[in-house]
Amino acid sequence: MGGAAFTAGSRRSTRPGSKMHLLLTRSVQSPLRRHQNLCFAKLRRGTVGWLTFGIVASLLAVSSTDADVLYETDFESFVVGDDNLADQDGWNGTNVGQHVHGIVSSVNPVLGKSGFLGINSPASSIVLVNRNIDFFPNQNGSNVVKFSSTLAINRSTNGEDDYFSVVLFNQDNDLLASIVFDTFDGSIRRRDGVSGNPSEKLAKPFDYTTPFELSFRIDFAANQWTAKIDGNVIFSDRQFNGGGAALNLKTIGIAWTLFDEKAPGNNWILFDHWRVESCPTLRITSIAIDQQGAAVISWPVESGFQYRIEASNDLSVWLTNLPQSVFLAQPGDTEFTYSDSMAQGVPRRHYRVVNMGPIPTP
Repeated sequence: MGGAAFTAGSRRSTRPGSKMHLLLTRSVQSPLRRHQNLCFAKLRRGTVGWLTFGIVASLLAVSSTDADVLYETDFESFVVGDDNLADQDGWNGTNVGQHVHGIVSSVNPVLGKSGFLGINSPASSIVLVNRNIDFFPNQNGSNVVKFSSTLAINRSTNGEDDYFSVVLFNQDNDLLASIVFDTFDGSIRRRDGVSGNPSEKLAKPFDYTTPFELSFRIDFAANQWTAKIDGNVIFSDRQFNGGGAALNLKTIGIAWTLFDEKAPGNNWILFDHWRVESCPTLRITSIAIDQQGAAVISWPVESGFQYRIEASNDLSVWLTNLPQSVFLAQPGDTEFTYSDSMAQGVPRRHYRVVNMGPIPTP
């Protein structure tokens, strides 16, 4: 990258401008209610005490649980240098040999080694680096992908300001969606992958030169996503793709789009601590009876979300106020267990776990 510093460039004078549940049952007496989003398991009193019935899943809507890491790197094992990102650890890049992407070390004091994109002049109006993920919803019980990375963006010093975007493509190489950072005014925009659709300008601008964490969570079943910067929500439950593209994931990457192909900015972006993970579908994983006759239900959770356990004796009336039945998943929490002492003496009991959404910000 050759001695670039984090300095502000000159401005151009003009610029255009749920509740999610899962139905689980082994009952042949009650049909699946496809208009409901439920997650329940059933206990029945048999001839020899309480019996625990197995769980068979029928997907209606999904949430997430403990994570399965699809890819993660801090770039510390990469070789430093221009053009040294593509072809390392499965990364791809266009414009190889033009010194417009690679690996740097300690350019920003907060970061160690990191990937970079920008600064030098490319031979095309769009430069892309990405890494294959190859995620297919519903395989391995997952419909949710989470992404996070530390980013730092530097403005141009030559008076030309461009765009950097986090971009997502499916297996057909269709652009699914993107989050765009405009180096002219520091604005952030959300796009739904359709070129003719307007972008949504988000309220929170990014801070030049100061690293920040971008994270987002995609629910492929609902075609929705939520994004945060440094833990603060910048949009929530917005449409992910607006063009009817196949909802699977091939790659996540960074794109540099020139405002003027004949006058590229010398702006650039750093990216580090790149992590992509999938989250298995919400489900009750264990149900048993303890020595006191209480039903003990367990399910995996995703930190940052709140859950409620509910019970019913007839699948019509659900008890939503069981004692101490609301759980808040904090960082590090992977599973919750609930003991229902009210199940004692009840001939039949059904349970469902409700994902009530993110924990409200104080």
